[in-house]
Amino acid sequence: GTDCLEIMSRDGESRVLADSIDGESIGKVNFVLRDSQNRVWITVSTRIKNWMHALRTDLRDGYVARYEAGKFRIVADGFHFTNEIRFDAKEEFMYVVETTGGCISRLRIDDKGNLNHREVFGPSRLGKGAWPDGIAFDSFGNLWGTMVYSDKLFVLTPQGDLRVLLDEGDPKRVDSLESQFFEGKVTEDVLFATGRGVAPWMASVTFGGPDLQTAYIGSLKGARIPYFRA
Repeated sequence: GTDCLEIMSRDGESRVLADSIDGESIGKVNFVLRDSQNRVWITVSTRIKNWMHALRTDLRDGYVARYEAGKFRIVADGFHFTNEIRFDAKEEFMYVVETTGGCISRLRIDDKGNLNHREVFGPSRLGKGAWPDGIAFDSFGNLWGTMVYSDKLFVLTPQGDLRVLLDEGDPKRVDSLESQFFEGKVTEDVLFATGRGVAPWMASVTFGGPDLQTAYIGSLKGARIPYFRA
């Protein structure tokens, strides 16, 4: 909510790393990722001050930026509410979550760090209640992901095939939100009524443990971090 990127030390001290791009406010910074060359990448979901007003199908003001020489530079834009990003194992592609687009896009990275050849990876829409949020690769190249308001855990295989592993959303409430969403009239009461199960408003997935075969699920409404052997 601060519309800037901050860096925090281990003792809790923080400072602003950047608060503008090309003389304008950064917008709603969502995710930060560092690559093997120590470059910092961020996503900005929207420039709209109240992010809930950006839950629309017709808005594409999200972007990806890279930190260079003390400032951020936009390297790809025109996304539907840019959320988490990940690189594949060889860092040949960047995978971009488009939450209000209901899909995962990917772009090829060249030697200079430029992004091009944008395409949708997997289905053009990830089924009912398709509001993807967090993603993570496993060691086999499968892309795991969460859908935030419909509380789903899914996987996209290397071939782009979709598999839903867990669906804990309330069908009626998800339907109500989806109806409002496609009409461009999302209200707070219908939005905040969603979210249930072991990880309500399922927002992220990652792997840990000695063999990296334990999957952990983060959520925005939950007070615990559920996990399971994958």
